[in-house]
Amino acid sequence: MNKVRFRKSKVILFAIFMGILILGFPSSVMSENTPEMQIDLLLKDCIEIDSVKQEILTIDYTAVFEEIPEIHLLRVKSNSEAVKQEIKKNENVELIGKLSDVFIEDNRLIKQKSLLKNMIIPETVTFESDEADELAILEELAWYKNTMLEDMQILEKSKGQGVQIGLIDSGIDILHPLLSPVVDIAKAKSFVDNDLSIKDSNGHGTMVAGIIAQIAPQTKITPYRVLSSNGGDSFWTLEAMIQAVNDDQDILNMSLGTYKYENIADEKITIESFERAVDYALKNDVVIVSSSGNKGLDLDLEFEDKELRHLPGSVPGVVSTSALTADNILASYSNIGSNIQQSAPGGDYVFVDGQLDANQLIYTSYPTTLDNTLGSIGIPQGYMFSAGTSLAAPCISGILADYISYYKKLTGSSPIVNQIKEDLAFSSIDLGINGKDKLYGYGLPRVKNMYTKVPDKISPTGKFKEQVIEVNEPRTEIDFVTEIQDNSDSEVIVSYLERPKFSELGKQEVKIQLKDNSGNQTILVGTIVIEDTKAPTGIYKNIKVIKGEDIKPEMFVDQVTDNHDSKKVKITFENSVDTNQVGEKEIEIRLSDFSGNFIILKGKLEVLELIETKPNINLAKRESIASSKKISDEKASNNDGDSDKDKNLNSRKSFPNTSEKKVRFSIIGYLLLGVSLCIVSSRYGSEQ
Repeated sequence: MNKVRFRKSKVILFAIFMGILILGFPSSVMSENTPEMQIDLLLKDCIEIDSVKQEILTIDYTAVFEEIPEIHLLRVKSNSEAVKQEIKKNENVELIGKLSDVFIEDNRLIKQKSLLKNMIIPETVTFESDEADELAILEELAWYKNTMLEDMQILEKSKGQGVQIGLIDSGIDILHPLLSPVVDIAKAKSFVDNDLSIKDSNGHGTMVAGIIAQIAPQTKITPYRVLSSNGGDSFWTLEAMIQAVNDDQDILNMSLGTYKYENIADEKITIESFERAVDYALKNDVVIVSSSGNKGLDLDLEFEDKELRHLPGSVPGVVSTSALTADNILASYSNIGSNIQQSAPGGDYVFVDGQLDANQLIYTSYPTTLDNTLGSIGIPQGYMFSAGTSLAAPCISGILADYISYYKKLTGSSPIVNQIKEDLAFSSIDLGINGKDKLYGYGLPRVKNMYTKVPDKISPTGKFKEQVIEVNEPRTEIDFVTEIQDNSDSEVIVSYLERPKFSELGKQEVKIQLKDNSGNQTILVGTIVIEDTKAPTGIYKNIKVIKGEDIKPEMFVDQVTDNHDSKKVKITFENSVDTNQVGEKEIEIRLSDFSGNFIILKGKLEVLELIETKPNINLAKRESIASSKKISDEKASNNDGDSDKDKNLNSRKSFPNTSEKKVRFSIIGYLLLGVSLCIVSSRYGSEQ
């Protein structure tokens, strides 16, 4: 009995203690851990968020805040009714309410299990789960890729390199073989409360990313996770939009949305917040591509009747996309309206004789960690059939990535949003009534046409290759340039501004022009050195001279040539030569050019007592000899011995065929003539 009383006493004491403990602390401390009220405030543009926060903290110092300062959006968590009243009367607050949820309008085949039993699969595709080439199957079924890429011609010029797409969705499977090469996880972020992972537990983001990766295979996709498996919050989505813009993304793909009424006060804050976020993106030249929604609504009529809007697709400036079938007809589920800017493949549920035609659906990637439930029809894990404007939007994002990449390549800068939208509209095939309409917008984009609108503003590049060149061995312009590159596919014309003087020794400055078909040009300047490293050439000529005759080295060489200047070649004896001794001698002749290059020619010289050659006398010599012979013949009968001597004296002698030899022949001729005249004269006198 005493034990029972004691236990009751302990319970009473414990209750009193807890009551004192609870009552002894202000209620605001309790609210710090359990905020019960959440209010979203959109402040006037000129107001600093910090000033409003300070006013709230004076009322409830335990209030918790989340903010997006770029659009002056503040979320307050507090359980104080006084805070709510203060906010309502605060003149700095433009709108008060609670931001709505965002969601995806899901059309994936996993949601339509009853259709799997009776489905038409392309005959050319064989699904063998253990051996199937998954990428080959994807290539076969991804008809939308050929539609957007014009049978792959677009990728010949650009594959989206250098472009970043912010994927605001449910996350991504970063290990998927199709996606792992293109995912940029450095900037990836989750905005889902209490979940920092970018892992896609929904599947939607991975499907969207798979389409982008096929159409722009070298673009980088940054996942910003705003959707969990249960949906998302507009505040998370707005945070992601601003973060993506600040991360320098080129394109934001937003295949999600929410429907809000402008005539409901509490929903105006969601509409205005999205409009501010879109405006922030456009001012920073970031393109936003959005799905138009899958409810099959005419949004113009919905707005006229109920002031209903689809966000962010209905916000001016957003490229809202309707969905097409494989036959380029508006999909049955696609929303329409004047906000539609473009249309792209989204697939549709088409039945042929009661069977679902898989050829009409979009086949794309799916998280490998989630069961696609399609194994019964042989579809490998990691892939999914689906349809929707959510899948049309990434088709547009992908081709815009290709276009922006090509634009950067040709101009060196990114296009502004207005330019992008103008070129997109210009390029499109008009699918509906003439001009822009509320079903197809401007129509289906043709990127090849968009490429023609891009001006080429970047000059070709190259590197000057400095060289040492042999004199008088000309080079073409291309010989001096390496690593020629041009941003376009046009031919680069390489030409001299002034042709180098290849015949002049020494250093020369060379200027070479690189010019593309658009007239952009680059001047490369470099130095070349012209040098002479080759020896002159010649042919040794063997000669014969008489004993004691003077010789010169030029007598021994024919056909002297030099690659620089043959006239400047010096010809000298390499060894001493003595012609006073009869016999055969070794001769070495040096040919030296202007640069000091030389060659030694070797040959023979024969020194003779008397060199017999054919007569080589001029007319005067022949007349003198003839005259002497006539006089000698007249006295021949008187003195046969003298006559024999005369004949011997008058016999013709031959000498070497050189200029010096000719002179000697003349002298000897005259001497013989004189001797003959003296003999004749003396004989004539004796007869007298």
